[in-house]
Amino acid sequence: MQFSGLFVLVAVALVPSVLAQNFGASCNNIHLTGTGPSVSVQATCFLPNGTTKSSTLGLSSCLTNSGGSLRCARGGNAMQSCSGCTLSGTSLRCNCGDGKGGNPSTTIDLNQCIANNNGNLGC
Repeated sequence: MQFSGLFVLVAVALVPSVLAQNFGASCNNIHLTGTGPSVSVQATCFLPNGTTKSSTLGLSSCLTNSGGSLRCARGGNAMQSCSGCTLSGTSLRCNCGDGKGGNPSTTIDLNQCIANNNGNLGC
């Protein structure tokens, strides 16, 4: 009986750290809102106590456009030079200016850049 109680205690203690690593595993109804530079990702995310919360995060706060490729970077302001964004699961695809007159398509898994921090999306 003590072993079971200890296991539950350890499992509950690990929940916040698990939720903070892969937002796609602890959030659902993930979709894009807004247009242009104000494109955001919105999701319903689980809190450590099992309840859910709706959260929205502007993509420019977590992404940068590096020569036409999306990369993770806090305050990167990517949406100033990217357009036509679509989301499939956690895979974001946009057309981003490459600084040479081109506008290539680029894809990034938002799980690399975005976390669920106690029900709030963050970089």
